[in-house]
Amino acid sequence: MKKFLKRVLTLSCFLLFIISITLSQTNGVFWRIESPTTIVYILGSIHYGNNKLYPLINEIEEAFKNSQVLVLEANITDPNLASKIQEAILYKGLYPFNDSIKNHISEETFRLLEEYFGKNDLERLKFFKPWVFYFLIGPKDVDLDPNLGIDMYFAKKAEGLGKEIIEIEGIDYQIDLFANFSEKEQENLIKISLLDLKRGDYKDRINSLIEAYIKGDDEKIWDLVFEEYLENPDLKFFYEKFYLERNKNMTEKIREYLQDNKIYFVIVGAGHLLGEEGIIENLRKEGYNITRVFGEKVRKNRK
Repeated sequence: MKKFLKRVLTLSCFLLFIISITLSQTNGVFWRIESPTTIVYILGSIHYGNNKLYPLINEIEEAFKNSQVLVLEANITDPNLASKIQEAILYKGLYPFNDSIKNHISEETFRLLEEYFGKNDLERLKFFKPWVFYFLIGPKDVDLDPNLGIDMYFAKKAEGLGKEIIEIEGIDYQIDLFANFSEKEQENLIKISLLDLKRGDYKDRINSLIEAYIKGDDEKIWDLVFEEYLENPDLKFFYEKFYLERNKNMTEKIREYLQDNKIYFVIVGAGHLLGEEGIIENLRKEGYNITRVFGEKVRKNRK
């Protein structure tokens, strides 16, 4: 009798473990697109993540397993990536030695930089242009890691499997995008980022974004990503250039994949897939067969 009860208890614990995994799987922002010749899977990414994002739903893992090509915004497994970024900053992100960022931004924005970095550190960084500072600014107490981002998760898998990895944009294009913003636009980016951090609710908004991504809540993700860009006139340029312009370019590339006979697994920032001017709607207007993919738990709840 004791052995029987022990087996029942063991089986119950195992079932509870399986159920907990199933209920906590991340749905993400995931679509299947079909053409007469192939299938393209598109997964929206959170570039910086944490362990809460995993495991992903089986549908995503199976699609990746069945794909032949992984497509990333930029190949983050490239061993020369760091040197490419350093070279770009050297040629496009520095003022001459007789100049500094203080001469190119308002006193208010400079004070915000001093508060964030401290006077001594800012003195060492003063030759960087505003777009470089944009990448140096971030919350200091948020549990996020690029190595746990969706892109890196699949990049490492693809590398281990010897799966082909290609870029839909490339790091040079992405750096040029920021470097070519006007000085005022660059200043607006860092000023608003610094003010956001001072508001004190940044951590809550990040956690809300992670939670919405896990549930596959497109509407909530849209609000969290785009609300400020659409409401703040000083950020309108960023929405137009960073999202709309790139959406059009990436749609064009995905159209090319749909004319091939290989199965592609595409990963781009989740925001690029959402909204009336997002990649998915762009492709839907062209008549492709598009299916939003959810995990089993969400599918049952939606019936």
